Amino acid sequence: MVCGDFNDTPCGYPARNLRRRLTEFSNRWPLQGSFLPIYSLLKIDYMFCSPTLRPLHYELNPTPWSDHKMQLGEVEIHPCP
Repeated sequence: MVCGDFNDTPCGYPARNLRRRLTEFSNRWPLQGSFLPIYSLLKIDYMFCSPTLRPLHYELNPTPWSDHKMQLGEVEIHPCP
């Protein structure tokens, strides 16, 4: 899993490059922004997982201690063949 504040838009190089190899959690649910100062419209925080994991749940929650929403994700582990 790779997650965090990339300080880049979904079209930026880091997210595009990771999307080629990993599954992005937030693409599986309605697009939501994660940066609060811009009315939660700007998405700069991401959560990716390997193909051996299947995203089950993703949510963004505001917190009083950050200008970013907290990312929460739940995965299911695929058994090895």
